[in-house]
Amino acid sequence: MVSPAKRTIDPGLVIQNPLGSGGLQSDGALVANGKPDSLIVFTSLYDDQYGLPADTNGDGATTTPATGNWTYIRFTATTNDAISKMNWCRVSYCGAQIYDAGPCAVWFTSAAPTIRNCSIFKSYYGMRFDGDASANVDTTTFDNLVYAPIIMSVLSDPQIGLTNTYSTNGYNALALLNETLSQNATIKYRPGVGNAASPTFCYLPVGQINVPAGVSLSIQPQVVITPSRPFTVFHVAGSL
Repeated sequence: MVSPAKRTIDPGLVIQNPLGSGGLQSDGALVANGKPDSLIVFTSLYDDQYGLPADTNGDGATTTPATGNWTYIRFTATTNDAISKMNWCRVSYCGAQIYDAGPCAVWFTSAAPTIRNCSIFKSYYGMRFDGDASANVDTTTFDNLVYAPIIMSVLSDPQIGLTNTYSTNGYNALALLNETLSQNATIKYRPGVGNAASPTFCYLPVGQINVPAGVSLSIQPQVVITPSRPFTVFHVAGSL
């Protein structure tokens, strides 16, 4: 856990998290600034690919890492966005202990740090944005995720760059959280956020989005919405 103070993680550091726990929450400033040849790695205790010694639990090949081995990295609303960053980091085998529709590797709640040159591997979703999160994410790889690379609230506005890479994920899409809107919101068209299979990702609602009286939800032209299964996507008492 990170207090309102600043926490700096040096290049080359490997953090192996115990089964079902571990993780990191930033309520202040988190600066994880690795290098191309000296990554900062957040992974599972069972991951024998990283660390010195790599086989931290000393059991050889008896245990192997898997999605959901440990929790997540979270940036909260009190994060110091101006200096918080993740650069040249690898985050893998995580997503445990989030008991709703959005288990993920890196979670932003009304936060806007900068994420560059990172790798998100073997989680359920890659990144989660809720509240009015607007983190800036670019040159990052999302690989082998169970669901979509990103899940977000329609109240959030992540700054998703055009040089990210998305491969071998369950959905080529931007997933939308189920929620009740507390204020007006817009679902934006995001051209170029995609991959060769889907050059501009559609939105994938995973549950109902409620638009209460007095609240308006706008959807920009060219937005494509593809529900994950048959259900009522929008329950509108306000305006759509």
